[in-house]
Amino acid sequence: SRNVSYVISGAQNLVKRGIDDIVIKDVISYPLLSRLLFDIKRIYLYLSLIAFFIIVIGGVWYFYYISPLDMKTEVAYSWLLFSSALIINLIYLYYIPVLTGLGEIESSYKANVLGRIIWFFLSLLVFIFSPSILLLSLSFVFSVFTNRYLCYFFYIRNSHVKAINKTEMEKKSTVPFIGHNAAKLGVVSLGSFLINRSTTLIVG
Repeated sequence: SRNVSYVISGAQNLVKRGIDDIVIKDVISYPLLSRLLFDIKRIYLYLSLIAFFIIVIGGVWYFYYISPLDMKTEVAYSWLLFSSALIINLIYLYYIPVLTGLGEIESSYKANVLGRIIWFFLSLLVFIFSPSILLLSLSFVFSVFTNRYLCYFFYIRNSHVKAINKTEMEKKSTVPFIGHNAAKLGVVSLGSFLINRSTTLIVG
């Protein structure tokens, strides 16, 4: 979010540390912003591919192994659904820092809060009427898609995003300047997300 904020504030280049070497002008470099957003998406996609093998494939094997014999299939399918939603969530997790950097802080909070509310109420209904880890997983999938759709809606309506759609992207990659922080943020966010969300499924 910091680098996005710099660019929409007039930064014409990015640096790894500090701000002293950043060139500031009165105009926004939309080619740079376009490249920055492209690279952020790419980093999150690569992180998601790594997470897929660890969380989805590794998780299915683990939960299948530890589950009671009569529940192995249900548990495996439930984790497959739940973890797939986690990966989808991670792929599009960049929306939160990007929206914040674009000045859409309120919008990012709205999407996040609504997703959590939907997850809570659907889980509550499942616990009351038909306790099932498969249904809990489905309710989580629905909340993730709702959250990410709202983030996408707020993203595409932003004036800066509309502007970069009409601009040719800068050829020079911004990954050397943002890679470390973006990867660290993605890993921390995923870890926090796993801790907060997987507890309900495991208890169920």
